[in-house]
Amino acid sequence: MKARSAKNKGRKLQNLVRDRLRSVYTEILETNDIESQVMGMSGEDIVLSPAAKRVIPYSFECKNQERLNLWGSLEQAEGNSQDRNACLVFKRNRSKVYVAIEFEHFLELIDPNSKEIWMLIDINKFKKINKMHEKLSSKKTHQQNIEVVNQIVSLFTEITAAINESFQNLLIIQKKLTKNKKD
Repeated sequence: MKARSAKNKGRKLQNLVRDRLRSVYTEILETNDIESQVMGMSGEDIVLSPAAKRVIPYSFECKNQERLNLWGSLEQAEGNSQDRNACLVFKRNRSKVYVAIEFEHFLELIDPNSKEIWMLIDINKFKKINKMHEKLSSKKTHQQNIEVVNQIVSLFTEITAAINESFQNLLIIQKKLTKNKKD
């Protein structure tokens, strides 16, 4: 494969990852908060603004190749990750897109007992509330402002329920730990 074709193939995956991240975070980030790296430049393949880095704890390395050097690609992803989790996104022709992350991090993602309260509360809801609050204005009709306030109250209700659930889970863990300490 020619170098130009390989770069185009890689660019397609980078753009796919960029576009999917944008669609996931459309409510809380601006479009230019998530960009594709210019081909041939060093560093992360997906460039995140400081605002995006606060929300997305990953550094992305994208590989669209038929024969992937997995270990070399992981090393490259980890080398670019700085203080964030390295995430290797890869695919080949006519395949699904996959990601590789560190196993211990994967376990943290799926283990309900390792989640802290802030992880159980959807930070995106807070960001959405901030954006909705900005929509409140004297330029809008009274009815429009009432609708926005009702949406904010609904989100706060969801957040309160998540905090309550987290607190109940912590009480259960506390009981188990106290019981184990007595034994």
